[in-house]
This record gives sequence, structure tokens and C-alpha cells, in this order.
Amino acid sequence: MSHLPASNTHRRSVFSAATWPQLFRRLTVCLLLVAWLLPMTTQAAMAQPAPLKVIVDTDPGVDDALALTWLLSQRERPVHVLGIVSVFGNTTVEYTTNNVLTVLEMNGRTDIPVIKGAAAPLAQAPTLTGWFIHGPDGLWGIGSQHPHDMSALPTDYAAFYCGAAAANPDATILTLGPLTNLANAAAACPDTLRTMRVVTLGGAKAGGNKNAVAEFNFWQDPEAVQRVLDVGIRLQIVPLDTFSRLPAGDNQLDKLLRKGNGAVQQLSFAISQYAAVQTQSGGPVLFPDVAATVFATE
Repeated sequence: MSHLPASNTHRRSVFSAATWPQLFRRLTVCLLLVAWLLPMTTQAAMAQPAPLKVIVDTDPGVDDALALTWLLSQRERPVHVLGIVSVFGNTTVEYTTNNVLTVLEMNGRTDIPVIKGAAAPLAQAPTLTGWFIHGPDGLWGIGSQHPHDMSALPTDYAAFYCGAAAANPDATILTLGPLTNLANAAAACPDTLRTMRVVTLGGAKAGGNKNAVAEFNFWQDPEAVQRVLDVGIRLQIVPLDTFSRLPAGDNQLDKLLRKGNGAVQQLSFAISQYAAVQTQSGGPVLFPDVAATVFATE
């Protein structure tokens, strides 16, 4: 299995949105959870910043599903999702694509374009280790209970990236899984993507969660990470060192399961299973994708 040397990764990536202390302070907010776990209430109109245009690249996954739910329901900043690109990762791309459609349906946002992405890494076979924490279908059976006809979905994700980025140079790309889609798109339109803001969940500064040096997302396709960096795309990375400091406590998890909005309620069984696997193995309950998504809206 190929891995990026730690020194190379840090030399060629950048935490340009915040220093480490600022990053920790900003992300701590995301696991106070109440703002997005509870059903939304109508508030008086307030001056809001310009809408955030975002392309989401994701491999749902329980925490991905929660991240999308938060993004679509939060009221701190208006968000315009240009499209969601699926990718293999926590399970197969067939399941992750179906899960994207399921989560959008749960949130009443079937208007958002969905593009089916890469099925495998650039240079190795995909793994199925995500099944242990997300279940075979990525949502502990909930995805399988909501099958969708995906035959008409576009699959030229590189063309989507290049077109959307050219038309929206001020947009943010948020990657929550392996970087395979972005790597292939970067080969097609490097100049266009080089100017974009890219927020990436992945990597580790001081030890990984797959082995001594590798974090799960980057471990799944290290060649894709290298290609993205070689093209000169500057990543704002939310690494393991950050999201592992943001565990969800028992009270927060309980409030999530009891008082979450409609989409969260439909995902409650998957959330419970996801949390149980983490605690049974002696770890804290972490929602990495939520942390990266909150940071991306800054």
C-alpha cells in the first residue's frame, strides 16, 4: 500500500483558512450540535453573507449523511449546492450514490444535481473496511431500504467539475471521501481547479487511524492525493488531529437521537449503530465529516 511521506504532505498542503488554535476553536462549535440537531424554527430576517456555492464530493457513510443534513438545514449562512458527486469509500460507489439520493430525499432537496463518481482508486483495489463502522450499504440497512433508479444519473464527473468550476470560480469544493474524483478532474482542467477553494477531510499530522501514519480517506487513494498536490491545488485540510478532538458526548448524542430534525430521525438507527461500533471498540464517538462541513462554511 502506497503512502505519502508526511514531510511531503505538509510541505505541499496548506491550512490557509486558520491557524491550528483558530481551527480548533471553529470546529469545536460543530459538536455543540444543538443548532443543527433540533428542528429549525423561523427567525426574524437578518442580514446574511453572500450564499456559499459548494460542490460536495462524498462517500456516505453515516457521518457524511449527517454532514449533508447539517449543510442543507443550517441557517447561519445561505448555501447553494451546485452538485453532489459520489465516490467509493465507506462502501461501494453504487451504495454511496444511492445514499446521496436517499439523504437528499429525506431533506426534501431532490432538486440538487447528483453525479456518480469513481468506483475505485487510481492504482489499487478498493477496500471494504468501512463496512465495519457504516454497514455494508453505508447506512446500516437504511440505504438498502430506499433503492433508487440511478441509470439516468450523469457519470462524467470530471466534465461536471470543470464546467461547474469554470462557471463558479468563487465556489468551494468540499471533499469528504477519497480524492479520486478531484484527481481525475484535475487532470482535465488543472488551471480552473487550481483557483478554487478546496476543503478536504483527510490526512493526519501525528499518526493515523488506519496504521501508524495513514488516515482513512488518504489511505484509500494516496496516489490521488499526490496527483492533486502535484497539480498545485491548495488544500485546506481538516485532518485526524483536529476532528479527533471533537467527540460527541453522551448528552449530545442523546439529544441528537431524541430531538433531531426529520432527516436525523430517519437516520437514527444508523446513527445509533455507528456510535455503538465506536464506543464498543473503546473510542469516542466522532463525526469527522460534520467537522469538515462546518469549517467549509466559514
